[in-house]
Amino acid sequence: HIKPPDKVFVMTGINNLAMGDDDFLDDYRDVVKDISSSYPAAAIYIHSLLPVLFPYIANEDIRDMNKKLRDMAAQQGSLFIELHAAFLDEKGRPAATYLLDDGVHVSDKGYRVWAAEIERLLRG
Repeated sequence: HIKPPDKVFVMTGINNLAMGDDDFLDDYRDVVKDISSSYPAAAIYIHSLLPVLFPYIANEDIRDMNKKLRDMAAQQGSLFIELHAAFLDEKGRPAATYLLDDGVHVSDKGYRVWAAEIERLLRG
């Protein structure tokens, strides 16, 4: 017998933004609905998208999508985790040290920051 989760953390890849806002949000909603129906007692945590250093993805688009994700989380009774700010440098730009050379994927140091943010949230 496997105990159902009491917390589920959701984050889709930044690559999915290329689908367009509506499709991205619709897919995200569907994932959250599926989790809710499968695990009705679980708290669902929706992660913000992280900033990137990649010429084909605008960080302004990421910030806009994070606002939409925050609103969606509130509408669906999920919790929103703001990680975006933790991945910015002192000048408000994406911190290169937290990303791999491709400017999109998270480095080991970035994963440590991410884990620390989640741990801080869970200790609340």
